[in-house]
Amino acid sequence: PESMFVDLTNAVNAQISDAQGEGRILDESDKPSIVISDAEAVEGDYAVFNIQLSNPSTEDVTVKLTPKAGTATEDDYSPEVEVLVNGVWTASEEATIPAGTTELPARIKTTQDDIDEAVENFTLEVEVTSGNTTNPTTIGTASILDNDGIPQIVISDSSINEEDGVLSFVVSLSNPSSETVTVDFATSEGTAKEIVDYIAQNGTVTFAPGETSRIITIPVVDDNVYESPESMFVDLTNAVNAQISDAQGEGRIEDSGTNSDIPTLTISDSTVVEGDFNIFTVQISNPSTEDIKFDFSTDDITATKIEDYNPDLIDVYEVSNDDGITWIQASSATITAGNTAILVRVPTIDDNISETNETYNLIATITDGTTTNTDYQTGSQVTGTGTIVDNDGMPSILIGDAVLDE
Repeated sequence: PESMFVDLTNAVNAQISDAQGEGRILDESDKPSIVISDAEAVEGDYAVFNIQLSNPSTEDVTVKLTPKAGTATEDDYSPEVEVLVNGVWTASEEATIPAGTTELPARIKTTQDDIDEAVENFTLEVEVTSGNTTNPTTIGTASILDNDGIPQIVISDSSINEEDGVLSFVVSLSNPSSETVTVDFATSEGTAKEIVDYIAQNGTVTFAPGETSRIITIPVVDDNVYESPESMFVDLTNAVNAQISDAQGEGRIEDSGTNSDIPTLTISDSTVVEGDFNIFTVQISNPSTEDIKFDFSTDDITATKIEDYNPDLIDVYEVSNDDGITWIQASSATITAGNTAILVRVPTIDDNISETNETYNLIATITDGTTTNTDYQTGSQVTGTGTIVDNDGMPSILIGDAVLDE
């Protein structure tokens, strides 16, 4: 507004008590309006606003600056406003657009986090507290752009002794999300089999906003069969609000044998009449998923090799895997995985010598497979005693007659 004056002088037949009147000229058509620009910033950067008058004013315009939450909260931005004054950013809740100027830059710092988020926004409200404008307030909107990327889903492997009962797989997000994340899972067989070794499971893992890890548990079956390490798998599919970067976790089931399921190898004793075969049962106490391999040898006690049994210079043993229906010559044998016994026979020699019962040992030296017979996996020996019963009877003593001429 501008002023002019009318002055009074030279009164006749009166006195002047108010000598001046002011004329105020108002310029409503040129009164500025105030606006604020919107702003856009990648999280961690400043959201920069420009506060402007539509045209210069002859008076200072002072404003109050107030940030207000929208989908973004004060966790996403700083409530402190900075304005550019004489080339320096200065924190202030109020600022002035000097007379004759039209612009005032302002900025607010956004927060860098590791949460995957949609675009979030907040506002900066500008309220005129001094000076004339056509509007008392204006509002600018700031959009915060996420830079964390969509979370990646990974699943850990797991290893356990079967008697401990449960395999635990950790499903993790590479970074939190502001959205609910889900992913489906299902078990699949490897060398470990459903029902026999573990209980099959399937379902959906759900991450609430902000969560980054969940656990899948798979029950393991503890049996009395000694087993080599076995594997099963947990597979991930159908991710929502995330991507799968590791789709499979391996579950490894070890058998420590603490449930008395490491087998013990034994050889039965055998008693036969000379001329027949000593038949020995070589067996393990319970099944194993490993082959148990061993070599044969003998050791004389009172019987003598070649004279009383095993008449060849080369050791001869016959092995049957079908309960004695068929026999094959061998110096070693295997109880295959899942089975528990084989038969071994050694020939004895029928002679015409009257003898007491004679004995020898059949020895099996373990060469492969885990048994309780030793602290080591191989090298242990087990024995069975073969007894040979004589069939010649008690010798008869005879004396002949004698004739002599005098």
